[in-house]
Amino acid sequence: MNKIIKLRNIYFIMSKLLIAALLIIFVLPLILYFLLSLNVKETINIIYFYNPRCIVHNQTETIMMKAKEKFGERINVTKIFANGFAGDPEDPEDVKLLREKYNATGVPAIVINEQEYKKSYDFKNFKSGICRQFKIKPIQCFI
Repeated sequence: MNKIIKLRNIYFIMSKLLIAALLIIFVLPLILYFLLSLNVKETINIIYFYNPRCIVHNQTETIMMKAKEKFGERINVTKIFANGFAGDPEDPEDVKLLREKYNATGVPAIVINEQEYKKSYDFKNFKSGICRQFKIKPIQCFI
């Protein structure tokens, strides 16, 4: 009878140790990752070359607004008006230089952290493009 009680106590202690070990191995890293992502104030810079005459201008504007709503201060969006249609005047020199630097030949053109964004202009792909640039992904990348 004593042996059975001792075995039950040992089983009880071992099960509690196993639960504690699993929590340490699986849950603690997730909590630490989340806390780190809250403290890191990394900002992603986006340059958006646009022209309201472009047929996808409204769609791209909507994507930019959604991204700003979702990521808030975690992204910095700079909008630059760019000419790109027949009969348009030439771009100012500073815009020309930026377009050359980022190979932004048409409008809209998007640059994320100095890299030309080449995927389709839908929010899911754009969000993925932004999230790939974060060293520590914020919670917005997972929801």
